[in-house]
Amino acid sequence: MNWRKLLFWRKPRVVVVATYDPKERREGDLRIIEQIARDGADMSQPREVVHFFFMPTAEAAHRATDSLLMEGYRIEVAKTADSDRNTVNPWMALVRNEAIVSIDAVDSFYERFTALARSFGGQYSGWEADGRP
Repeated sequence: MNWRKLLFWRKPRVVVVATYDPKERREGDLRIIEQIARDGADMSQPREVVHFFFMPTAEAAHRATDSLLMEGYRIEVAKTADSDRNTVNPWMALVRNEAIVSIDAVDSFYERFTALARSFGGQYSGWEADGRP
């Protein structure tokens, strides 16, 4: 498979990250959601979800996320760590919100955010979710 699941241990929580080949996206997302539930999370409760957009310019990153800011998402825009080598999309926008994580919600995020990023010349690269509550 071309997707991977990464667990980052942070005090005192586990954060699960989903990155994937778009052709296998849904299968990878289902596995991530199942892992969060297996780790004891109450999936009926909202948790922080972070979405990753990679954009060609800072202006494109801000323009792509302006509508999300108006909806209450929290946005951080910065150059990527490899911006000197990544000349296609050297800017990253971290888009944060509180949401109940389910496959339907992830499908909706994916469709919406992929279209949004593409409309400004960028790429939606996936999401991560807090392992709590």
